[in-house]
Amino acid sequence: MGKREIRGYLYILIGTTLWGISSVVAKSLFNIGLPPAELVLIRLTLATLTLLLILLFFDRKRIIISPKDFPYFFILGFAAYIVLGEVLYPLQILGGIGVIAAVVLLQIGREKAAPSTPLEIRKKE
Repeated sequence: MGKREIRGYLYILIGTTLWGISSVVAKSLFNIGLPPAELVLIRLTLATLTLLLILLFFDRKRIIISPKDFPYFFILGFAAYIVLGEVLYPLQILGGIGVIAAVVLLQIGREKAAPSTPLEIRKKE
C-alpha cells in the first residue's frame, strides 16, 4: 500500500469520525441552549476557515478567488444570511444554500466559454 493510499484512508477515517461524533456534539449543544441556526453558522465558519488554511499552506494555486471578489462574497453572504435567517429559516438548517449558490454564480460569471468544436460523425466501414 502506497503513501497516497494510506493518506486517503486516514482522511476517510478522520472524516467519518468527525461525522459520527457531530450528532452527539450537536445534541449536547442543543441541550445547553444553543439554537440550531447558530450551530450551522459555527460549523460553516469553522469548515470555511479550516479549508482556507489547508489550501493556504498546502496548495495555494487552488485558491481561485481573487481578493477583489471578497466584497461580493461578504455582500452575498450577508444577503443570504438575512434571506435564510429571516425568510427561509428551515432551509438555513440544511447548510448554507445561499452561500453555495453565490459561489457557483460568481464562478460561472468569471469563466470564459471554451471554443466549441463540432462533433465529427464517421460511418463505420
